[in-house]
Amino acid sequence: LSDKKDEERKKMEELKKKDDEEKQKKNNENKEQLLDRLSANFVSFFIRERSKNSFIFTSFYDLISQAVFFSLFFAYPKSRSIFDIDLIFMLLEEFSGLFNGPRIRNPSIELIAHWSLDLGTGNIIESLKTKYQENLKLRKTVSKAASEELKTDVKKPQKIEAIRYSQLVDRYLLTHKYECKNLVKVWKCKTTDHTAMHKKDVEKFGQFVQAAQTIQAKNEEKKKSLVKAIAKERENLGKVIKECNAHISRLEKHQKEIQSLIHI
Repeated sequence: LSDKKDEERKKMEELKKKDDEEKQKKNNENKEQLLDRLSANFVSFFIRERSKNSFIFTSFYDLISQAVFFSLFFAYPKSRSIFDIDLIFMLLEEFSGLFNGPRIRNPSIELIAHWSLDLGTGNIIESLKTKYQENLKLRKTVSKAASEELKTDVKKPQKIEAIRYSQLVDRYLLTHKYECKNLVKVWKCKTTDHTAMHKKDVEKFGQFVQAAQTIQAKNEEKKKSLVKAIAKERENLGKVIKECNAHISRLEKHQKEIQSLIHI
């Protein structure tokens, strides 16, 4: 009996394994077909719209990330507790690589400042940001404690990013066998996560930008005042010229009167 049960169990496992393999194969085929459709539609849309609305493609990945996140949020209400900022960052990273090429390796809260999901109780994204910032402070505390314990800085490994075409464009060129697909060579660069030093550099750069904007605003004010002063001087000069012309005409009139008296 035990042997028969073992044989039946093995057969069931084999059938289940075979069924899982078939499902996986079918899923992979569907995935490949979907990616082919996506790449073809994206390239055709890009060619058709690039001259009209080129600004769309700078934030296209962001729009798709919002659409997917909001769709998941409404489709799975019981799982909303796991839909957090980390999921948003993962979507941004994936879709930026899919549509733009280079992935966003270091997303920040500022990147989703314009996101809004209001179900009547306020913007839910803001509450997710608050939780994320609290968790981020805890992570930094743990990382700092680990660094002090090891007496060294905890450094994350650098990630190599290949910059050429986006994944969809690369797939389109590959499936349609374009000869020009290798004209642009792959450029690989190493990316690192933001650190406190990088944050300080960004803040300093922001201060420089703010100072430049302040100087530009002052220059604009000076320019306006100079333009007003020049206009006023031109107006005064016009009055002087007018008075001079009037005076010249009076002198010419007196000269004629004197000449007429002399002839008499």
